[in-house]
Formats: sequence, structure tokens, C-alpha cells
Amino acid sequence: MVDEGQVNKNRVGKRGRFRKPAIVLRWVWTGVLSILLLASIFYHAPWKVMGLIAVFLLAGTVLPRRRRRYFWAAVALTVLALTLWVFLPDDSKGWRPYVFEKETEAFLARYRVPAEENAALVYASLCRQWEAGDPNEPNLPYDWYDKVRQGPWRSDEYPEIAAWLDYHKATVARLMEATRLERCFFENNLRRWLLFPPSNLPHLAPMRQLAFLLEASANRDWAEQGLEAAVEKQLECLRFGEHLSSQPDTLHVLVGQAVESLALKQLNRAILDDAMDAIHLELAADAVASIRDDWRHTFEGILECDKLYTKNLFSRGMYQVNAAGRVRRSRDPWAPIQNQMESVSESNEVPDGETQRDLRRAIYPGYWQKKAYKAWMIASWFASPSSPENPEKVSEMIDKAYEKYTPMLDPAYERHGEPQSVLSIFEDLVSQHSNRDFAYAIESSTAMQEETYDGFHDSFRRTETARRGTCVMVALRRYKNTQGSWPRDLEAARAFGKNTLFVDAWDRPFVYRLDGDSFRLYSTGANGLDENGRYEVKYSDDDPTATTVADDLMIYPSR
Repeated sequence: MVDEGQVNKNRVGKRGRFRKPAIVLRWVWTGVLSILLLASIFYHAPWKVMGLIAVFLLAGTVLPRRRRRYFWAAVALTVLALTLWVFLPDDSKGWRPYVFEKETEAFLARYRVPAEENAALVYASLCRQWEAGDPNEPNLPYDWYDKVRQGPWRSDEYPEIAAWLDYHKATVARLMEATRLERCFFENNLRRWLLFPPSNLPHLAPMRQLAFLLEASANRDWAEQGLEAAVEKQLECLRFGEHLSSQPDTLHVLVGQAVESLALKQLNRAILDDAMDAIHLELAADAVASIRDDWRHTFEGILECDKLYTKNLFSRGMYQVNAAGRVRRSRDPWAPIQNQMESVSESNEVPDGETQRDLRRAIYPGYWQKKAYKAWMIASWFASPSSPENPEKVSEMIDKAYEKYTPMLDPAYERHGEPQSVLSIFEDLVSQHSNRDFAYAIESSTAMQEETYDGFHDSFRRTETARRGTCVMVALRRYKNTQGSWPRDLEAARAFGKNTLFVDAWDRPFVYRLDGDSFRLYSTGANGLDENGRYEVKYSDDDPTATTVADDLMIYPSR
């Protein structure tokens, strides 16, 4: 017979051999999980990560030994169920990235312009032609604009540039026709930018090139046809800048301000020319004074536009919607870029070719890529901050985050302290301390706009100051045409400046000094310090943000 006592003794012996390693393993398990839990608390990890660690820690310490087998069985079943889910067929047909289409269309409808009255359609057409290029186009020196920007020039001085301008004669004519239209709205560009973020606004660089083309043509006309022909094109370039500045987005406005600054500098040179008579002075003054540019109206549109862009950017990556309007969490990370790719193809803005085929291969993944992503989704659900249950909640959170910019609607708004740089906010956002919650991510993203808005507010004031400076130039020219010399001070020119403000956009008087047979006219800028018309910024290797050393705005002579 088998000795049961001996059998039991052998069993106890076997258990004894594994008892000490089990105890060591248990303490190591407990120690590692405890350290992980403390670290997750210290580094503000998502609650799901902390909860998962806490559950495993309690299961190994507090849960009775007899019940632990049930816990691990439940864990095994959960892992098996998730593995099966990874390999289930994907249900993506009929689903597309969620965007706030109704809100976007309502926003665009407020600015919509009938096609026959819309200068933007002509500008966009010219930009597409410009970007496409033409092999028959005459060669052009790389520094061509530097050679012709300072004033009148003749074709025999720069024959290559003259040939190029003659080639673009029809472009100049169409551009001038567009500037004479009253209204302008780049609806198609803005719709795609809003509904398919993070796409870029197209055609901004070619628009500056078109402005250079128009000003170069004006300066040649000045030398060969007289000042009257030149002033006409200079005023049309000013109108071109006004059209761009009337858009409800920061990028178009900034490009418009650059174009307008270019036109004003050229116009100031023309005003200083003795050939400008009273009629053209009146035209120049009226053209500048008629520019309708209201900070509150412009910034309200920009805020609304940026809010929509941010909402659609977040919702496109987080949610999907079908034709019936049902919304679910996104299960396809490639869907937003696929959707964007299809929209670009439909607009014929990206030609078919090797580049497009390579892009399609990158954004249309294979079988195993899709399965790997589904597995990654499970892990990322624990690692990522909790997100709102529906897009409407995202919308509310973004609206609230943008409320901090409401005080900037006041034209007299003055900042208190320097805004936090975009780089520092981004570094904090991607650091381990930034995974606090979804609200923190939205707050950080919208906070990146502060530096842009602050600079935009300053740029807006400088543009308004440049306009007022041109009107002061008209008054000075009228004084000289009547008195035969430049006035000793601006006070003497006030009688010749009908409806002219002799103060800058900060309500400070312009600085005016005689300089031989000419003069210097400038604003002391935001800091109000007279820095002899100097404007200077410095960059540091440690901080890529520019530091303004001197901020005077020179009206004449231009830098």
C-alpha cells in the first residue's frame, strides 16, 4: 500500500522548494507595481493607467489567494476577447471623419459673395496659372524685384525684366480688373482649410508675387508713360492688399497687410515726386482713407474661423459619422488623411503621378498594418487622457478655451507681460506632465494662438499707422506745392490735411524732421520711444523667438 503520509510529505517538500522563489517574486511584483503607481501619480498619468496598476496591485496583495485564480481567469478571457476583436472584420464602410459641417457652412455664408462680383475667383485663377508655370516664359534674374522696387526704371536698363513684364501683360490687366471689383472672399480655399485640417491655405505666396509684378509694372510706367499711369497701378495694388486683408483668417490678412505696405511705400515715393498734381494727390488720399479696416470686425471673424478650425481638427481625428448622422469614436487613423486626399483629387489641385501614388500607398495600409493599429488602440486607450463622449462636448470646451481672447476685441487692448511662446507651450504639451486630461490638451492648443494674436494686433496697428502716415505725406506735399518748401513742423501742414490724423495708431504724434532738401517721418511704435526711426529685432540661439530691440515705424524714407 502507498504510504499516504509519505506522499503528503513529498508534496510539502515540493511546495517548500517553490515557496521562497514565490515569496520573492510576489514582493518584486508588489514593489514594481507600487513604484509604477507612485510614478503615475507623480507624473499625472491618466486615471485609466493608475486604475489598472492599482487593480493588479490589489489583486496580488489584498485579494484572497483562493480567489486570485478567478481574477487571472478573467484577465485571460479579457485578453482573448480583445485579441478576437483585433482580428474581426473592420466596419468602416460608410463612415467618414466627423466635422462641424453646418457650423462651417453657416460661417462661410456670412461672407459669401456672388461669383460675378467676387474678385477672389480671378485672383485664385491667376495664382493657379502662376504656380503651374510656362516653359515659354522668359528668364528672370533671381534678384529682379530688388532692381526695380526703388522707383522709376526703363526697359533699356533691365531688358530681361522688361521682356518678362511684357509676357505677363495680360496677367497685369486681369489683376487690375479684379482689384476694381468691390467684394472679395476666398470661399473655396477657406472651406477646404476648415473642413480638412491640417491642410494649408493655398496661393498665398503667389499673391505676393502678383503684387510684385503689379508694382514693377507701375514703376516702369512711371519712367516711360508718366506718373499718372504709375499711380493708377499703385492704387490698384493698394486695393489688392485691402481685398486680402478683408478675409476672416489671419494668414490672408497678414499677406494683405504685406501687400498694402508694399503699395504704400511705392505710393509715398510717388507723392514725393514733384510731378504729382492736386488731382492725383486727392486720389491717393481718398484711396487710403477709404480702406475699411475695423479691428473688432476683423478679429471677431478670425476668432470664429480659428475656433471652427480647431473644432474640426480635433473632431476629425476622434470621431466618425455615417450618412444617417450616427457618431462613433474613430477606428481608422488613416481616415482623415484619406478624406483629405480625396478632396484634393476632386479639386484637381494635385496632379496624378508618382508622388500621388506613393502618398496613396502610405495612407491606404495593408492588412497587418490595420491589425497592428487596432491592437495599438487598446493600449493607447489606457495611455491617453480621457476624451469627451461626443463632438458637442468638444465644441463647448473649445468655445470656453477661446474666451480668454475676448478682451482683445477692444482696439485699445494692451497686453500685460510677454505672451508665452508657441515653442514653450508645445514642449510642455508633449512632455510627460501634459497628459493630464483632454481639457488640458485643448487649453494648450488654443494657448498657442496667444503669441500669434498678440503679434497680429501689433501688425494691425502698424498697418493703420502706415496708412495715416501716407495721408500725412499728402498734406506735406500739398504744403510744398503751395508754399514752395517743406514745412518746419507738422503743425504747419495741418491746414493741408483734410480729414487727416496726425497721430499714429497708438494716438501719439508722428515724428517729423527736416533733412536737407527732404525730411524724415516716422512713428515711435508700440513702446513710444523715439529711436530715430530705427526698427530692429534680434534672434538668440537659445530662444528662437525674436526680441524687438527698436520698433519705430519709418514712413519716409522707407527702409
